[in-house]
Order: sequence, then C-alpha cells, then structure tokens
Amino acid sequence: MRKEDIQVGDIIHFRDGVKKIIFNKTELWDLLNHIDENLKHYYKQNDYRNERYDVVKITRPTSYTKIYDRKEDILDEKEKEYLSNVIRPFKNRIEYIKKDALLNGKKEVIIINYTDSCYPNKIYFPSFKKGTMYKNMEADKEYTLTELGL
Repeated sequence: MRKEDIQVGDIIHFRDGVKKIIFNKTELWDLLNHIDENLKHYYKQNDYRNERYDVVKITRPTSYTKIYDRKEDILDEKEKEYLSNVIRPFKNRIEYIKKDALLNGKKEVIIINYTDSCYPNKIYFPSFKKGTMYKNMEADKEYTLTELGL
C-alpha cells in the first residue's frame, strides 16, 4: 500500500493500538506529512521518528475489509546478524531453526537442526528469559532460513 492510496474515511491503526478515522482532507494531509513511503512515522521539521505512530493496518469502512496489514520480519536486524554469523560455516546443511520453551515456559532456547554426514545434529543456544529475544518467532515452529531472511 502506498500512502497516496489513503483516503478520507479510512481508519488508521497505529502500532500503539490507537485508531484514527480520517474525517477530512486536513486530517489526511496532516497524516501524510507525518509518515514516510513505508507508512512509518517521520516528522520532517526536526527529523524525529517514533515507532508507536507507525501505521500497521488501514481499514476502509465502506466495506469493512482490511486493505493493509504490515508484514513484520520474524527476526530483527541484530538477531539476523548474529544467526548469520553463527551458521555461516554450515549454512547449506541447516534443515530448520526453531525456538523452544524451557522450565515450564519461563525460559526459551534457539535450536538449529542440521545434517552432518547423514546424521541429524542439533545446536542448542544458551537459554534466555521468555519474551526477551526472538519475539516474532513462534514457539515449536520449524523455520527455514528463507522464512527467517537468512
């Protein structure tokens, strides 16, 4: 979706959970001047950015259908960089990467499953407190490198 496609009457859903109906052209103009082409908040006068005002969804009440939904990356940039560096020597042998729960769900761990000489092997990363890292990965789901952007 392009910001030029937003119309008067659309309901804008921001990252912080606030919804705003664009009632007139002045409100539309104000919104368009505070978001960039990726529908992320940007205030031009002082080069200010605030993620909580990023547009995450737009609905058009005439049909009450979702016309835009931001597809978030599963891994953030630091997570991608770290995993890319770790898997570089054996990247072509990885079957999947998954996040698993430990200690009654209080901790989580990343597991890499790979094949070595026709035997499956697993690498277990150090555990971390639930919800602090790899937040967009679903627990127990096996992700391919492509799905993770690696």
